[in-house]
Amino acid sequence: MLLSVENLTMKFGGVVALNQVGFGVEEGSITALIGPNGAGKTTAFNCITGFYKASSGRLTFSGRDQEPVDILAILGENFQLGDLLNPVAFARRLYFKMFGGAHRVTRAGVVRTFQNVRLFKEMTVMENLLVAQRQQVNHNLLAGFFKSRAYLKAEAEAVDRGVKWLEFFGILDSANRLAGELAYGDQRLLEIARALCTEPKLICLDEPAAGLNPRETELLNSHIRQLRDKFNITILLIEHDMGLVMDISDHVVVLDHGEVIAAGTPLQIQNSAVVTKAYLGIADDEEEV
Repeated sequence: MLLSVENLTMKFGGVVALNQVGFGVEEGSITALIGPNGAGKTTAFNCITGFYKASSGRLTFSGRDQEPVDILAILGENFQLGDLLNPVAFARRLYFKMFGGAHRVTRAGVVRTFQNVRLFKEMTVMENLLVAQRQQVNHNLLAGFFKSRAYLKAEAEAVDRGVKWLEFFGILDSANRLAGELAYGDQRLLEIARALCTEPKLICLDEPAAGLNPRETELLNSHIRQLRDKFNITILLIEHDMGLVMDISDHVVVLDHGEVIAAGTPLQIQNSAVVTKAYLGIADDEEEV
């Protein structure tokens, strides 16, 4: 099991966004996390990728030839209002927010995209990809100043990784254009390419087909399959396009009101009365006996 989610609970004050959520993501699979609006899907993503520290539970990430990583353990403690009154505690929290949290999860091999495209739109397409690779390049100030062999090699490798993914997604010709000038569909692909430049083992795609037309969705479908089949990248996605979900997923997990109500193959989920009720709100007296 590449990712194991056990008893994941997330509370915001008195609101329970996730309640004892549990599921697994097999290495080399495409797993979909679906559910009605407000079901807790993005909150689960935020916990898995280090943007939130869950209130309780366990998140274990363990790739091939890699020691298991307890994601919650590397995230530290949640920010407390009292930290604002303590300069030392505040500095530690600020440092952790800038260099820990999601950054540590990324180093472990888990990356994500977002519902809303979050590119550096005033930077070029290639610059967006190079920024994402800051952990792989040489940060030594003297090496950069004197253009050492190791520094130049790391820079060249970063460019090569960027070219590789731009070519894969068919947008290499736009490498020197500003990211904000790209068509919306290409911006979606660029965001995925940027995440892939970190060389992840698991990529979490948050509604990657949102706003895409049918042709773009079909192309995205093909890309996701190739990421799994050709590059051995495991995929966890949130998606409302059920056609896409049922077509490419190996395993589907359904959330409703912060709880897992069903899990199984696409066919099992399609035939689940519990899932149908959650999506369509069928009244109890209308259910078949």
